[in-house]
Amino acid sequence: MKDDTKVAVQNESLVAFDTLVDMLRQRAEISPAKLAYEFINNDGTIDSCTYAELDARACAIGRVLQRHVARDRRALLLYSTNQDFLSAFFGCLYAGIVAVPMPPLKKNRRINRFRAVLCDTQASIVLTTAKEAATGNIQEASQEDKVAVIATDTIAAQKAYTWEVPPADGDSIAFLQYTSGSTGMPKGVINRHDNILCNLQMIADACKIDESSRTVSWLPYYHDMGLIGAMLVPMYVGTPCRLMSPEAFVKDPAVWLKHISDSKATYSVGPSFAYDLCVRAISESELKQLDLSSWKIAFNGAEPVKAEAMERFAEKFAQCGFRKETFYPCYGMAEAALIISGGPPNRLPVINMLDASALQHRHVRIATASDASTTVKQVVGCGHPVNGAEIVIVDPDTRRRCPDNHVGEIWVSAPSIAAGYWNQAELTHETFHARLDGSERNFLRTGDLGYLRDNELFWTGRLKDLLIIRGRNIYPQDVESVAESSHPMLRSNGAAAFPMEGEDGSGERLAVACEIERKYMRKLDATAVVKAIRKSIVDEFEISPGAIVLVKPGGLPRTSSGKLRRSECSQLFAQQRFDALHVDQGQELEAALAQIWREVLGTDTADRQDNFFDLGGDSLLAAQLVSRLRQLLDVEVPLREVFAQPSLAALSQVVSRAVASSQPEMERADRTKPLPASLAQRRLWFLEQLGGLGSAYHIAGAVLLRGELDVQALQASLD
Repeated sequence: MKDDTKVAVQNESLVAFDTLVDMLRQRAEISPAKLAYEFINNDGTIDSCTYAELDARACAIGRVLQRHVARDRRALLLYSTNQDFLSAFFGCLYAGIVAVPMPPLKKNRRINRFRAVLCDTQASIVLTTAKEAATGNIQEASQEDKVAVIATDTIAAQKAYTWEVPPADGDSIAFLQYTSGSTGMPKGVINRHDNILCNLQMIADACKIDESSRTVSWLPYYHDMGLIGAMLVPMYVGTPCRLMSPEAFVKDPAVWLKHISDSKATYSVGPSFAYDLCVRAISESELKQLDLSSWKIAFNGAEPVKAEAMERFAEKFAQCGFRKETFYPCYGMAEAALIISGGPPNRLPVINMLDASALQHRHVRIATASDASTTVKQVVGCGHPVNGAEIVIVDPDTRRRCPDNHVGEIWVSAPSIAAGYWNQAELTHETFHARLDGSERNFLRTGDLGYLRDNELFWTGRLKDLLIIRGRNIYPQDVESVAESSHPMLRSNGAAAFPMEGEDGSGERLAVACEIERKYMRKLDATAVVKAIRKSIVDEFEISPGAIVLVKPGGLPRTSSGKLRRSECSQLFAQQRFDALHVDQGQELEAALAQIWREVLGTDTADRQDNFFDLGGDSLLAAQLVSRLRQLLDVEVPLREVFAQPSLAALSQVVSRAVASSQPEMERADRTKPLPASLAQRRLWFLEQLGGLGSAYHIAGAVLLRGELDVQALQASLD
């Protein structure tokens, strides 16, 4: 989407550049010896690079590329270090070649994505280091796909003297930013020099970043926030940037904060999970070594901004000088170059407390203190539209503006919007050239849901990720938050909610996969964890998951930036390819229900798709079925549900919801045998009674028991 609208420069210290090539060339000419980047090595040592040194390396690489690759061809960049990447990235720009940043290939990981992008771009060359070029993956790919590989770290600096400035302007393509693929196959976003420079200016203005700022980042170069927000913004304003690898951060989050402390950094970036990881991993002794008082802007974006994560981080690191006002919740995406909304700096995050039930129907209703029975959802504001951007909330079906206090799709118009998707004209038109009903202006359809309140943008979820369960709109992020906090054995930010097809033809159902904390792997109580997950979801949403999957730490598929790939979770589950520690699909409950079903109907078979009434059931037998459910499973199922959900599979879901939502202690009118006094003792006693009666009923007893039980009736049924 081409938009000639220019953004008014608010920061007078900024220099105007025509291209990213001009940006580095002018920095090297005006301040050749000025520190540009510092690179933190794995051993803790730091290598530094001036603007002149980076310019010389880019010139040398650019000259070699000019001799071997035609202008406007694509080059895939695969690097393990930021230093080698930056030289190659600007080397491509200096040669007039379209750079395509890619995650480095590690063993057998990411090879499929690499090949998909290689095919999509028809790249003629792969840039990497000599060490990485020797790995089996790159050698195999280069031979099979007939693509040349150049190790840029072997190019001599003398080559720079014969470099020729490429004929580029703002409309020229600078690089392709392949999206992380959180909602589907990665797509190549076409970034021109002008829309990138425009967004750099937007970020600098919104966050008040200038030459006095200092930056530390661990975000990967192949992610838009890492490349644009962390690497290019410092060069744009002329301030130093200290870079470390994502692997180093994950291994020891304290290193990130230590470098912020040591360098007196004012600006750094991270998604919610990064702040949560610091809370969990950094010890009290390490806290005493940190001074975070210089930190002015703590970007929080790239995934849902969680109020709880900010609260926990601010509370823990307050003794280090960190202020809650430092958090800078923001909203952006690769298709807009990066930032869309944020700020102003130095203010407390804006949090709306919403009626969760109303939100499911896309209505915004602020919960009040008098709403004691209302389920409340916290939604964090992502700031105002940045200078030059317009945000509208649109009904995705009618393409009309939503009324106030309604949730709709977020549409954006800004001069920094990218040109479209590489080689996808139809999708580009649909996504980048959307128009409001009766309007001629183009907007970017973000695919995100949200609302505006006092010109503040609030993100509520993904349009394609919405789960429609029994006619209700359920946000997977809400389910995930409830699930992961239901039991201490579950990892924070380690849950995925996704749809599964109901085998009974009842439509879409909810499935949940959760990662187990590593320290609990050897003493996992799967039954207790599944029970806690199911009960918490039923209590919150009145929906019983059709399946609960427990996986190892890191077992959920994620994008390169750490976002959940829910669509891939759904595929893995459907194809039974989850590397699962435990899978619960209610089979134990269904087995117990089938036994009761057979007893009431007087039949030897009970297929999941059988209809209760087709097998001879009538209103009297339906009443008996409900009575036996009350006696044996201690659960109340309305008689009407048997008529509404007459198949065994469908009725088992009704029973599952009733079981999970029942109270711990239910009053019973008929007790034929005394039981121990406490509920815990009763459960233990019940398991002892069931010893040897079969694993299905054993597990059912552990999961389903609520209060006292008609023991004689149960034993008669099992006998």
